Formats: sequence, structure tokens, C-alpha cells
Amino acid sequence: MQNDSFTNILSGKKILIPVAIGMVVALGMLFHDIHSSNISRLTLTPDWGWALLAAVALIMGREAGYILRYRMLSDHSLSWRQSFRITMMCEFASTVTPSSVGGSSLAMLFMKRENVDMGRGTSIVLITLFLDELFFVVTCPLIFIFIPGHWLFATLGSGIRISFWCIYGLVSLWTVMLYLGIFIKPSFIKSMIMWIFRLRLLRKWQSGASKFCEDLVATSIALRRKNIIWWSRAFLATAISWICRYALVGAIFWAIIPDPNTALILARQAVVWLILIIVPTPGGSGVSEWLFARYYADMVTSHGASLLIALIWRVFTYYLYIIAGLLVIPGWLKPKSKVTGKAGL
Repeated sequence: MQNDSFTNILSGKKILIPVAIGMVVALGMLFHDIHSSNISRLTLTPDWGWALLAAVALIMGREAGYILRYRMLSDHSLSWRQSFRITMMCEFASTVTPSSVGGSSLAMLFMKRENVDMGRGTSIVLITLFLDELFFVVTCPLIFIFIPGHWLFATLGSGIRISFWCIYGLVSLWTVMLYLGIFIKPSFIKSMIMWIFRLRLLRKWQSGASKFCEDLVATSIALRRKNIIWWSRAFLATAISWICRYALVGAIFWAIIPDPNTALILARQAVVWLILIIVPTPGGSGVSEWLFARYYADMVTSHGASLLIALIWRVFTYYLYIIAGLLVIPGWLKPKSKVTGKAGL
């Protein structure tokens, strides 16, 4: 039964659809640009070799942060190899599910395959969600302190700008709810969630919501025993992953554009990833390529350069993890031993 659920999540159809969407959009834009912007005349900067090394280091740093976080949140019950596999599967799941779902939402299933029970896995997922959202909530105001708003939204229409602030508001609200549910009033959040799932349209998911609330309360009790050093390390691992994710684009620019505005490039990545939260296509396929090429168009010499950077960015942040997932899946779907213990907290 469990293998069936994994096979459904990781089916070939769910892999091919987002890849096809992304490739159609990207190749369509590329075909148009070959004729309109002479993309073939683009050249690499003299520092492209160093930029490539920096990109590889940033990819490794991003994944190292996630691996370290899973190991820390499990109180070292997950080995480095298990944490690596979970991280790769979460990254892979992010490429074949809508951005609003993401790989983290499926992490509890992946952890169960590593002999972590669902209750404990849910607890770890709740913490990772809280840390990720907290990073967004904290860094966005800091970005606007140092980077003027008209620079951040120079090439975006008012609709996308409004969408950004609406998404930021929802993320902030969700972060507050997670904080209250985990640390302050888990019983209140439990009552509110259960009241919502008593509605007729949601009643069939009531048992699942009840289990979620029970895990939330158990998580709250366990986390109140954690000290500030434990939380600081967990947030630092989260920050390392996201900063490396943002900085990767800077490395790509460095290889193609002389003297890029690195601070603005990184700041705009916060906007990109926040907007992609609501994209309904798997892994943000199609929309990511279009948004990136348009958003960074004012920082390059031609639209062709912007498109080329967007395609390289997607290779490093999307197609790379499809390949990694396909390499991990065969061993992942082999029969596992029965859950024998609990991981951490």
C-alpha cells in the first residue's frame, strides 16, 4: 500500500507534465529571441569559470543547509545519508507538485520510509514550515530597508506588485498561526481547525485534521524544552539554504553579465520565490521561466541574455533535482523494514 502511494506521487506522468510545460515555454521564448535579439552573439565574461565554481558551491551549500536541518530537527536520529535522501526527495517532489504544495509537505511520507513515525515526522515538517516562513517574514522588510521599492518592482506590473504584498500578508498570517499553534496556544489553534473541518464541505477530512492537531499539541510540548541555541542553529541552517538559493542567480549573472548589481539580484530573488508560492503548475513550470526573464530584463543588455540566465537558473534549480530524484527513487521504492523508533524532538 505504501509503495502504491509513492508510485502515485512519483509517477512518470507527474514527472513529464511539468518538464513538458517548462520546456515548451522556454523553447518558445528561445525560438522567438533567436530572431529578435540575436542571442547567439552573447558571450561569457572572463570570470565565467569562477562563476561556475561559485554556482556549484552554492548548490552544495543550499542542500547542506537542508540536510543539516533534518538531522538537527530529528536530534540526530536521522543519519547523514537518511537526511540526504529525504532532502533529495523533497527537492524532487517540489518539481512535480504545485508550488503551493511543495516537497516539504510530503516530507513526512519520505521520513516514514526512513523509519520515522508519522507523528514525529509531522512535528519535523511543522518546524521546517515555520522556519521557512519565518525567514520570508523577517528578510522581506530588511530587503526594503536597503533596496528601494521602485528598484525591486521596476519591470513588474501593478498586478504582480499587489500579488506580492497579498502573498506576504498571507505568509505572515500563516507564520503567526504556526507560532501560536506550536508555542503559545496549541489548544486554541486545535479548536479553530476542528471547527473549520466541521463544515460540510470539509467534513470528510475531519479525521486527518484531528490527527494534525494532535501532532501540533505534541510538538508544542516537545519544543518548549528546546533552548535558544537549538533554535538558533535550526534557523541558521534554514538561512544558509535560502541565501545560497538566492545567491545562485548572482553567480549565473557573474558568468554572463560584467559587473552585475549583486545586491539587487539577491533582493529580487526574494520577490520571485514569494510570488512562485501561488503558482499552480508543478514546480512553477512555465511561469518561472517567463517571470524570471521579464523581471531581470532591465539588468541585462538584451532580452536574450535575460532568457539565457533564466534557462540556466532553471537547470540548476529545477531539472537538476528531477535527475537527482530519478537516481534516488529506485532504491527508495525498495521494501523498507518496519518503523522501529522515533526520530528526535
